[in-house]
Amino acid sequence: MIIINDCSLTPNPANINSAVSAKVAVIEFPSVLNQASWAQIAQASELGIASSLWSVGDEKTIYLAPEDGGLPEKPDDYNTLTLVIMGFNHDDKADGSGKAGITFGTKNLMAYTRKMNSSNTSAGGFTGSAMYTYLQNTLFSQFDPGLQSAIKPVLKKTSAGNQSTTINTNAMKLFLFSEIEIFGEAGHSASGEGSQYSYFVTAANRVKYLTNGAGSASAWWERSPYVDRNARFCYVRSSGDAYYYYASGSWGVCFGFCV
Repeated sequence: MIIINDCSLTPNPANINSAVSAKVAVIEFPSVLNQASWAQIAQASELGIASSLWSVGDEKTIYLAPEDGGLPEKPDDYNTLTLVIMGFNHDDKADGSGKAGITFGTKNLMAYTRKMNSSNTSAGGFTGSAMYTYLQNTLFSQFDPGLQSAIKPVLKKTSAGNQSTTINTNAMKLFLFSEIEIFGEAGHSASGEGSQYSYFVTAANRVKYLTNGAGSASAWWERSPYVDRNARFCYVRSSGDAYYYYASGSWGVCFGFCV
């Protein structure tokens, strides 16, 4: 798709009958999301045209570098992740400049399961968890520099944990999805943790498989603390149903970010 981004006419003020010069900036965007660079995706998002180019559920492949640095030796099921568009204009940018144009999330799960915390506690909520630290630091550093530059921190709402119904708002680069963002209701979590993404309205999209789809169906963590017990966070069962589990349990990781 070709977009005319800037078109301006400049007459010669000294001669009203003179020719008019024109400046036209033309930007071309691939119609297939996976063929677009992160710079192109970020530009389409900023221009507010992303939803005219691509659709919820469209896929984009990324490759993770090793946790200790460097580049992947070769793409395989352990460092390859398929992202999908979860929604458009859903999340507020942390800098106050409006909505982030696109929210991405993993279509399936990462290769390895992870604990929310090393002990059974939800004290401190999601931002106080070991999972949050891993996402913001280790995982973010494994992204290609182009993707890192494209990501816009957004404001996400999560309860304070420890059975609290207080909702905190925090700026995040990477996040897990909340119960209401997935299911459209807060059955096991505190109310107020966002609103459902278009992608998750389809129940089948809540069933996810390890190793980017090459492994078995697995439960996966949400960022929502379980509101009735301190020791647990909410999660999605391997069947796609909403439930909760001890924070030290090791379950799949489906993360999201905004561009």
